Amino acid sequence: MNPEEMLVDARKDMRALLNRCKEPLRKLRKIHLRSDRRNVYEHMLTWESPRGNNWLVVLAYNKHRPSVYMLVWYYDKKGRIAGLICSASGGAMTICSHVIDRYGERYDPVVDPVQRLKVFFAENPSFSVLLQNEKEVRTDIDREVHIGINNGLGFGVWKANSDIVHMRTFVDRTMLFKEQEGRVDELDVMRMLQNMNPGQITEFSKFADKQIAKYEADKNKAA
Repeated sequence: MNPEEMLVDARKDMRALLNRCKEPLRKLRKIHLRSDRRNVYEHMLTWESPRGNNWLVVLAYNKHRPSVYMLVWYYDKKGRIAGLICSASGGAMTICSHVIDRYGERYDPVVDPVQRLKVFFAENPSFSVLLQNEKEVRTDIDREVHIGINNGLGFGVWKANSDIVHMRTFVDRTMLFKEQEGRVDELDVMRMLQNMNPGQITEFSKFADKQIAKYEADKNKAA
């Protein structure tokens, strides 16, 4: 099954999958209410659907809202494990076996590829995307992209015919070039905004405006 077919089939599981998340989310909420509310409380749920799809779900609960991150894993044509992150907004990103292997070598050198994928997804449940060539305006061609994840900077392709991002490889944060560090900062902000509710985004925008105004004032004084 290719990624496009996998995504179509996986979306048929969504209603049942979200129903299975309700009870674990209720438990996380109770833990959150009884503990330090400044913390984020997480739980990973594994599930094999009646359709035979293998799911990993990261549930997160903080003082603002619960979050649900979903990944379905499968074996590619060569028999190697691959993952497909399905975001709530409808976007999707594949994680090829090369990425999973490289991640394991760097962070968690376990033999079992499923465990390796679990560790990767627990650390990187969400992603953000920017075009490598931001001047490119066509939407009918495949485009090279930078992918923001918690552990570093991913490189891949945004497929025009399927609207799926394919991450081919990634670079750890400690190995980034200077120009790549700025790119990662942009992607980090994007990912943070994606995980915020409207009220949080408004507060963040106000804070950012104040910081920009202060920076401009200090620059003018120095001049």
